[in-house]
Amino acid sequence: MLLSGRKRPTIHSSCTKIKSIIDPNRRLKEKRAKELLEIFYQHVDIIPQEEGLPLIDLKEKPFDFSAHSQQLDRDQQLLWTLADALFHGHLHDWLRELVAPGLSTSLDQFKKQYTHDPFAIVFIYLAYGDRERAGEEARRLGDFKLSLYIVHSNTKNLSLTLTQQIETLVKQPEWQEQYSDFRKKCWYLITGTLGYVEKGLVITEHVNWQCALAMYLWYGENPLSLNHYNQTLNLTKHDTAQLTIAQQAALPDPHCFWYQLLQCWIGDPTIVHLQDWPIDFLWMLSLYGPQFVPEDIYIIQWCDELEKMGMVEWSIFVSLSLKKTATEKIKHLLRHGEWEDEQKLIQQFQIPKKWVFIAKSLRAHDDWDFETEYENLIEGGLLDEAMMALLNFLLPKHFYSTPTALRTSLTYIIEFTDQERDDVKLLKEIYMYLINQDKEKKEELIKKVEEYSNLLNSYPNAYQLMMNLIEAIKKKI
Repeated sequence: MLLSGRKRPTIHSSCTKIKSIIDPNRRLKEKRAKELLEIFYQHVDIIPQEEGLPLIDLKEKPFDFSAHSQQLDRDQQLLWTLADALFHGHLHDWLRELVAPGLSTSLDQFKKQYTHDPFAIVFIYLAYGDRERAGEEARRLGDFKLSLYIVHSNTKNLSLTLTQQIETLVKQPEWQEQYSDFRKKCWYLITGTLGYVEKGLVITEHVNWQCALAMYLWYGENPLSLNHYNQTLNLTKHDTAQLTIAQQAALPDPHCFWYQLLQCWIGDPTIVHLQDWPIDFLWMLSLYGPQFVPEDIYIIQWCDELEKMGMVEWSIFVSLSLKKTATEKIKHLLRHGEWEDEQKLIQQFQIPKKWVFIAKSLRAHDDWDFETEYENLIEGGLLDEAMMALLNFLLPKHFYSTPTALRTSLTYIIEFTDQERDDVKLLKEIYMYLINQDKEKKEELIKKVEEYSNLLNSYPNAYQLMMNLIEAIKKKI
């Protein structure tokens, strides 16, 4: 294979050199990217292959995403921590932590607003997912069955029992005469009946949208689906109860990252705007939740972002996860990217050594540095390519019939790893002859060079070199 390249454009010395200003936000972004990549690197197995790129084997579950949420704005923090909760199966706990800061304020408001209905406090505890205190408050107010069901429905499936219980309750006179609105709401809520339940009674009324959403997951029929929640907010339906719920319930913020992620995961993915999400998050989601994102798109975008930040080695590592274009992307980055740490690429990331040294050789060729090109090919074990570089560029560059030039060329020939090759032996013989002038071998040597030159017809530079060598041999007395 004959290596070919292009000459890089010359940077004229007259260009004005502008002093760069380092953006602290950029530094922080680069620092966070490096930390994320180093953590990810520790949680994958890189499996070398005899030929080609290594395989990337992800662990069964991703690492702690929440560790990457520090120094981010609140919206992005919640995106990362929710992803961790979803991957590790503690969504309900995450929702409780999300709404917990608002509990104290809501308690004060409900105590002032509903002084006539003490069960409003039980309800607000339930609305914030605090079953323990809700159960204690219900017991204090004398509804022991409600207290019992609140506590035990958290760990046991009591849906059938609770349904039968409330069907019995609503038929009794005291349901209408003695049960307050919030007491009814508590009973309906723990049975999984949300929304519009009786005339003038909407379970999620006066509750913030975060709590309302969480209530559908904590107490609803399906603890891992937002379908029921989404249906209640559907204003296209003309059902009276449906419209009442939608009009009286707090509407979610559709631009909130964590809300979009939750909808993408267990609800309606059509409302999600992936293009607005942080690219590093989309990269991780592409790896651990590929069913939620288009194939490869965000991995490529993250690669490009890393390259812009000057983290080309990491960009190459990330490219290993591409399903369709890993080879093309990595070869492009090796060829054109500003990387420096070849040992990191070869030893840590298991990038084929030959790929790295071919790229280094081509870059040297672009700069017309044929010596470095040749040395890189030798070091990379690319002997056929090294021979082509030697014949087509390096020896022609140094072809002068002076002792110094001849010895320089001979030095490059001797550096060739395999000294037993026929072409290497012939080249050594030619240059040794030109240096030592062994007259007895002249005709025999010319014949050998002519035969060898016939094999190089397709390579003009190498063929011309042979012609020049023949002429030099003939001129020797």
